[in-house]
Amino acid sequence: MKRLAGYVACIVASGLVALGAVLLDRAVGQQASQIPTRIGLIDLDYVLKNYTKFNRLAEELTAQAKQKEAEIQRMQQELRSLIKQQQAQKPDSPLFAQYQEQATKKRAELEATIANAQREFARRQASLYHTTYREVEAAVARYAQSIGLTMVIQTRRPGKVAPTDPQAVFREIARPVVYSHPALDITDEVLALLNRGSGTMAQPAGRSVLPAAQRPTRSYQRR
Repeated sequence: MKRLAGYVACIVASGLVALGAVLLDRAVGQQASQIPTRIGLIDLDYVLKNYTKFNRLAEELTAQAKQKEAEIQRMQQELRSLIKQQQAQKPDSPLFAQYQEQATKKRAELEATIANAQREFARRQASLYHTTYREVEAAVARYAQSIGLTMVIQTRRPGKVAPTDPQAVFREIARPVVYSHPALDITDEVLALLNRGSGTMAQPAGRSVLPAAQRPTRSYQRR
């Protein structure tokens, strides 16, 4: 009897756990359904082109890349000089072998320098874009929460397209959003927030804010 009673107790406990999970799912679903969907749009290409900090850091990175490029060009000139001096010698002379050895070492050094420079530039460029995108994400989240947006979609602002420019025409056709009301575009507001470098903002004119009770109680961030 004791075993039977324990077995029944386990079944009841399992049923209560399952019932609790169902009730929790329903509660979460009801809460989500009560949050109205409000969408904003942002042109990230425009933001990056006009984000002062990003452009300054990108210019510094480009300047450093040009310095390394000048160093590589000097090494290339040295290699060409060694090859020229080698070719001026008789193939069986000691100087020919000497210049040949120096040219081989210089070529290997040059190739290693180019490979390292390309790898370092790619790493630093990726780091710059990664850091900048995280800053943009944070600014978008702050601004979206301040006016009660529940979703922000990346798009490109429509522009003037010459019908005789095939690439421009196809880029325009590939825009994910065919039409949107101009009020949904938060690009300028987010860009201003980034360039100010401040998390404080005033309520923009013409923007309606969700009441506190209707705002999402949780924010989901990419990890």
